[in-house]
Amino acid sequence: MPLFVWTWVIFLVIAMWFVISFHRERKVYSNAILLGVCTLSFLLALLTTVSHLLDAVGVFVVAFILGVLALFAFSVFFVYAGITTIRREGLSLQNSLACIFAVGVWALLFGSVRLYLALADQLWAVSLAGLLVFIDIYVLFTFFCLMLYSFFYRIIPPGHRFDYVIVLGAGLMGDKPTPLLRDRLDTAFQAWDQGGRKAKFVVSGGQGSDEVVSEARAMADYLIGRGVPVSSILLEDRSTNTLENMRSSKKVIADDSRGASVRCVFVTNDFHVFRAGTYARKAGLVAEGIGCGTAPWYWCGAFVREYLAIIVKHWVAPTVICILWLLMVFVSAMPC
Repeated sequence: MPLFVWTWVIFLVIAMWFVISFHRERKVYSNAILLGVCTLSFLLALLTTVSHLLDAVGVFVVAFILGVLALFAFSVFFVYAGITTIRREGLSLQNSLACIFAVGVWALLFGSVRLYLALADQLWAVSLAGLLVFIDIYVLFTFFCLMLYSFFYRIIPPGHRFDYVIVLGAGLMGDKPTPLLRDRLDTAFQAWDQGGRKAKFVVSGGQGSDEVVSEARAMADYLIGRGVPVSSILLEDRSTNTLENMRSSKKVIADDSRGASVRCVFVTNDFHVFRAGTYARKAGLVAEGIGCGTAPWYWCGAFVREYLAIIVKHWVAPTVICILWLLMVFVSAMPC
């Protein structure tokens, strides 16, 4: 059987694996990795099919060049987004994340190449350069997987039949929602309206040390101003982070529904939907997410922050690999 046929078989197997895993549970990190592998296997199958029909070497060279150009364009856009965020929001580590990420990817790549070229005759240097390349590939691959899965997770509609709409807090300006939070509230209102205005809102967010009212109170006032009846709004005003949002909202819903089986959705920004979903799963809250749009210049840095938060939770495997690799570097540097 030709090679390109085998690549299509591999792609179909991985695609089926992903569909089954996604059907069982949407809110798991392994689905993101599976979708990334599935996408890469599809591209490989397409590439081997084209190379079977045309000049194989030429096709792979063109694919490599396009890949490098795509990475460069991706980096340029992230730097631009980071600079725009700094100009609009002020200089801070959080607002600089898009720039740091894009520059860091290339710094690792050029650092590994420079080390290899300078000390190619030293085994420890070659090993260390290989470790830097591994870290770069790992970061790019996992970032690609999570970004792709976040888009995929967001576009799968949760339907219009639900009993509760949870809105996650996102900061206040005085006693009013920030533009980011208003977008979440408007998206939640739209979902509530399309669902026949039968569901209840759970506005979730405590009061920060620099806030004059709780986020829940400000959100409730905003929704009331849009015509939502007071009886359709439940306040959860104690939580300080997303996990607490989910746990406390679950309790509020259980108390209101008296333990009956209900359907829930939560509303947050598109970059935050998947991670919020993992917290809902951890809290034992059965709910799917609805993401509202975010300005592209803000999305880049925000998603880097989401990526770091998710990847830190799955640190064991890459850390073990890096430690073993460093031991290999250390051993190779020892005199014979």
